[in-house]
Amino acid sequence: MVIGARSISGQPSIVARLLVNEGDAIAQGQILAVLNSRDELAAAASQTEARIALAQARLAQIKAGAKPADLAAQHAEVQRLEREFENAQRDYEREQRLLEAGATTQAAVDTRRLGFESGTQLLAQARSRLASLSEFRAVDVEVAERELAVAEAEAARARAALDQAVVRSPVAGRVLEVRAWPGEEVGPGGILEIGRTDQMYVIAEVPEADVARVATGQRATITAGSLAKPLTGIVDRLGSKVTKNPTMPVDPASFADGRIVEARIKLDDSATASRLINAQVQVVIRP
Repeated sequence: MVIGARSISGQPSIVARLLVNEGDAIAQGQILAVLNSRDELAAAASQTEARIALAQARLAQIKAGAKPADLAAQHAEVQRLEREFENAQRDYEREQRLLEAGATTQAAVDTRRLGFESGTQLLAQARSRLASLSEFRAVDVEVAERELAVAEAEAARARAALDQAVVRSPVAGRVLEVRAWPGEEVGPGGILEIGRTDQMYVIAEVPEADVARVATGQRATITAGSLAKPLTGIVDRLGSKVTKNPTMPVDPASFADGRIVEARIKLDDSATASRLINAQVQVVIRP
């Protein structure tokens, strides 16, 4: 299994820190390497978290409405305008009665009427402002909620990008090969090659003519010059596809069997075999 890194924002991925070496045992989720983009992406993620906090505070402020001091001041302003309105109304009505009695002029009545109408408008505006301070508008809440949703989406993207700058192992296993060292760009070969070595298998190439004699559950013995002693195992799976033998040509005139079926043998001793990955061995499968 090859562990690589995705390019972020089109920039090359460079290994900043490598936290394992070849041969190290690793756990699932363990941090293997850190890319040079991590610090920049961490700052961007922190900034998006701050935007979320700001959007949350704005939404809470809108839902809370006006400050108590602002409400008290506006309430006092409404009361003042109500008193002025009542006085203007009385003066206007009195001036109308005087006009009917011939004791004043139409101009004086018009002046009182203008004062009364102006007071009416000012009082209506003050009452409207008091009502708006006492209640929050649904549209303002909706806008603030959408701003919060946008901030949360940006934060999710920033966290995902930050996660890509920290390379973790998807499985428990062992580091087989380091392909990119600190300071090097991550190429098509990835950063590391890792393998699951807790349970090792041997892939035996069974000649096509002998496939009928092999079945799952049969015992097998494995030998090789690189092994101090033979290993044993059991046929775990038998392939269903006939393929070419990579070491023998497929020649109808040749007596050598150039077609094989792969048999997977589960080893009893995985610890010994884990140090010899891809080794060439000889397999004898017992009936």
